Amino acid sequence: MTTAFSPADRQAFIRALHDDPVFREEARALLLTQEVLELPEKLAQLTDRVDRFIAAQENFNTEQRQFNSSTPSNASSTSWSKPAWTI
Repeated sequence: MTTAFSPADRQAFIRALHDDPVFREEARALLLTQEVLELPEKLAQLTDRVDRFIAAQENFNTEQRQFNSSTPSNASSTSWSKPAWTI
């Protein structure tokens, strides 16, 4: 069964969505899938993980720079040589 809404009904619906937070949440729960409703929380979790990864990477980079500056920069002074298979 198809129900056509008059322009006045549509405007009343839009106004109710805008003005009534409880009605808006009820409509969201009916219109959006659970996966979509969970996206804000999942995005917050992802953002936290990325922020922690960036901080760990920055720490690693600092430690690597310190290590690199404390070792000889001349690669020929190392005890290893190029692999025989290198062309």
